[in-house]
Amino acid sequence: MISRRTKKVIWAFAPLLATLASCATVNHTAELRTADEAMSRATGVSTNWAALPGSRELVPGDDGRVALDTVVEFALSNNRSLRADLEVIGQAKADLVQAGLLSNPVLSIMTGLPEGGGRASVAFGLSKDLADLWLIPSRKRAAQAIVQQRVLSFTDTAIALLAEAKTNYYTLQYQSVATDLQQQNLRILQESMEIAQARLRAGDTPQLDVNLVRARYVEAENELLQLLADFRLMQRTLLRLMGVSR
Repeated sequence: MISRRTKKVIWAFAPLLATLASCATVNHTAELRTADEAMSRATGVSTNWAALPGSRELVPGDDGRVALDTVVEFALSNNRSLRADLEVIGQAKADLVQAGLLSNPVLSIMTGLPEGGGRASVAFGLSKDLADLWLIPSRKRAAQAIVQQRVLSFTDTAIALLAEAKTNYYTLQYQSVATDLQQQNLRILQESMEIAQARLRAGDTPQLDVNLVRARYVEAENELLQLLADFRLMQRTLLRLMGVSR
């Protein structure tokens, strides 16, 4: 058990330990600004990663549609994976700051029993690895390279995300038009089938012609169902990229 005298000596060393301890604040705004500039040069889209708001809910227009600018904005600010990559940049910057700091000193306490009686002796030591002094520059260079790699990787991910979001958006527009045209085609085939059945009852056309029109109608109906399924799948994919899949 540590005596009261030993505790007093430890508390006397506390200010010195606090002074020698390595600590620093981490600010990766400069790295985010570099990512902003790279993104703008590559895509022409202006971003501000350092001022990202919290996750937002999507509010479509009165017609239920969302403009491309809104899709881009949500994809680059609301995407969960991209926001996680931002934290990776902050982690790499923290490692860079830590690489430039000296390691904390080590306080050692040694107690010994007296040979001729009396109180036990207590010895204190404060040691520090001086190898840190010449290892810091190489550690900082390695950590700086990792930060740059994280920034470039994040920018590449953002560019790929932007391209994927735009591709899905335009694909949805095509699928929407294709669905409308297919529905019009179904209405025409329905009218053709009704005309063929009327002519069949009048004896002006054989049953084979009616069957052919009906078969074409069923085929078009199946194509419409496939278009609707593809549309919903692409819609869910785009909402996930925008971070609003719910």
